Amino acid sequence: MFVAGIDPSLTGTGLVVTQGGELLKAMTIDTDKLRGVERLLHIERRLRFELKHLHSISRRSSWLVCLEGYAYARPNQAHQIGELGGVIRRFLHEERLPWIEISPHSVKKFATGKGNVKKNQVLMYVYKQWGLELDDDNIADAFVLCKMGEAVIKTAAENNVAYSEERLKALEKPLEAYKQLGGA
Repeated sequence: MFVAGIDPSLTGTGLVVTQGGELLKAMTIDTDKLRGVERLLHIERRLRFELKHLHSISRRSSWLVCLEGYAYARPNQAHQIGELGGVIRRFLHEERLPWIEISPHSVKKFATGKGNVKKNQVLMYVYKQWGLELDDDNIADAFVLCKMGEAVIKTAAENNVAYSEERLKALEKPLEAYKQLGGA
């Protein structure tokens, strides 16, 4: 099973892909020097290139993409983030990649046990929990999204996976979304 985590950002979209829990790809799509439509097209092209390549060589394997949802508490640049979210969702639909949306709060809660930590704290917890040393918070969030996807798949299949109460709470809505896709 391939799981991809996408942390959309106007300055650096994080992308992580795992297969069977093994890290295959961890990258940031950097857009610091781009603006407007050019920035959106660049992110879409890079996602298309990276995911389409892996998807084409894994046609017989199942996929799940975990996309970090909108941070509604951050009103500045809401329109631009909305445009980026629409571009990514359209791409996933066109490529027929099954995806679920996971709230930023749930990502933080799954990684740290608290839903209100700063993004850079997630980096520390990724190292503590999974032993992966990262220096980019967008990749860290994308990595946690992958781990959540793996946990959702496992929980849906086994129905009684032992996770902490905080992690199980963070998985509730993603698990519902996964089941609506037809998973387990």
